Amino acid sequence: MDLNHMQILSDDVEGIYSLLSKVPNLWVSEPVDGYFEVRSDSFTISVFQVDSFQSTSKYTNTPIKLGGIVLQFSVDDVEDSLHYLQSTCTDITDTTNPVYTPWGTRSVYITHASGLIVELYSWN
Repeated sequence: MDLNHMQILSDDVEGIYSLLSKVPNLWVSEPVDGYFEVRSDSFTISVFQVDSFQSTSKYTNTPIKLGGIVLQFSVDDVEDSLHYLQSTCTDITDTTNPVYTPWGTRSVYITHASGLIVELYSWN
């Protein structure tokens, strides 16, 4: 399992972009459809419009908090990793079924009792 991406859920993607795009020596993509990325050599932080995240990820069972964070882990097998977490962590409050995303991953979203969302994904 490799933690290589963190996503911030917001209702002010343009405002956050306005700030981060002015940080010297930082690569920042242009916002498209309520989403942009900030990248380093080994880690990506993305900002996603909260309603776009919910519709794209099919994540509708649990209320999403503004300013919430999604920690994204690349895994070899989405279902095996999900089953392992479900069998070892008693504080999971919700999970989605695996979904194929428009950007090419097979993903499952897990909500912890703290409100943290974890995405387990593999590239298609």
